Amino acid sequence: MDSRHGYKNRVQELERLIDVLRKNGIYNVEELTLMLVRTIRGYAAQLGIEPLRPRELEYVWLKLID
Repeated sequence: MDSRHGYKNRVQELERLIDVLRKNGIYNVEELTLMLVRTIRGYAAQLGIEPLRPRELEYVWLKLID
């Protein structure tokens, strides 16, 4: 039963991932929000959808996490 060992390794992997994200400037809600908005706007542009208003961005975001 290596479940504890596997769990410990997983925690270490997640901590390593978090460190990499932080080193790349991804460490707070504002940065994550900005990244998501850029991503949504990028996909909208690829689909030929006119620029989204803040309410529309919020709508898309809420539907994504729903």
